[in-house]
Amino acid sequence: MVAALSLSQLFNLPIVDQLVLDVRHRVNEPDHVICALRLPLSQLPDGPDELVDARCESLLLSALAKHVEIWGLPDKCDFVVVYGDAEDEAPPDVRRAQARFITFLQERLEHMKEREWALVRPGQDRRHLQQLLGDPLGAGPSNNGPDQQNNEDDQPRPDAAGLLLASLKRLERTLIRNCQGVRTMAGGYRVLRAAYPFLTGPPGTDASNLAALPSQLHRHLFVGSRPFEASAERLAQLGVAAVVTHNRPERRNILDVRGQVELVNGIEYLHLALRDSDPREDVRAIFPPAADFITRHVDAGRTVLIQLHGRSQSAALGLFWYCLHERVSVPLALAAVDSATRFRVDHRLMYLSQLYHLLAARLPAPDM
Repeated sequence: MVAALSLSQLFNLPIVDQLVLDVRHRVNEPDHVICALRLPLSQLPDGPDELVDARCESLLLSALAKHVEIWGLPDKCDFVVVYGDAEDEAPPDVRRAQARFITFLQERLEHMKEREWALVRPGQDRRHLQQLLGDPLGAGPSNNGPDQQNNEDDQPRPDAAGLLLASLKRLERTLIRNCQGVRTMAGGYRVLRAAYPFLTGPPGTDASNLAALPSQLHRHLFVGSRPFEASAERLAQLGVAAVVTHNRPERRNILDVRGQVELVNGIEYLHLALRDSDPREDVRAIFPPAADFITRHVDAGRTVLIQLHGRSQSAALGLFWYCLHERVSVPLALAAVDSATRFRVDHRLMYLSQLYHLLAARLPAPDM
């Protein structure tokens, strides 16, 4: 089944551990989705389905081989497809190629789960992988000259194609077990680049900072933690106008439950008197004014970042605000937080009993 994916849903994916397919028409695009598999549709031939499918299969295998070699095996295994343009804006020939490729993906996933098709097969695919890696057919990496001895433990080194073939077989097993289908991002690559330029770049762009990105819980609310580098440049890229954070070391003696507001480079910071993810800490006097601070900015159309000590602590405040803003119960809000966050949160560190107590007095009884 092909499902649509919103821009914020794509942003919240752990993109380094996801099979994102950057499916655009031209071969030599100057930039692309970071960590994505690049599959240029212009390389698909005109002709019968069998010919097109064979080329799709070759392109997909090549892209997967290069992806696994660089990034390793992904943890998430749904295929996420990002087109160059919105589907209704693409030329007719590009739309036909897009539709044919999606059909190919769906069919192959279905056949793979039914054991009627394999991602890698002996012989032909091994030779293909060796060619992809620039390895002479059947040679593998050279150890020594013909008149020299092997290495000290006298064991031949495995060839790169063989290692890659084993990785792709493991990926195939993961796809059979975990892949739910194909999802396409509405709006295409240009919309993604305009909204989140740091998720795109030329080949070789550093992706080391992507794992620490915050998650988008609401159009105007991001939830993150200390590993995210909240530099002025990155905050500007996210459109953040206000940040809710913990006390800096020099503010440890500030005990006002309302926190302390500070304006730095045009961004309003609310510093809260919170300790480092202590589930026993009493947040009942701290969270309500913090939620009011968030609401004041969100209602004015300004974006807020919650960046407390840990992911679960940030998610707890996001959960409390979400319950109040959307007027939903804790279980419903918790499901929204879990589905939106790119990281795993620990419910034991989210002060849930305190949040139930706080919300019981603020929300009508039926919602609780």
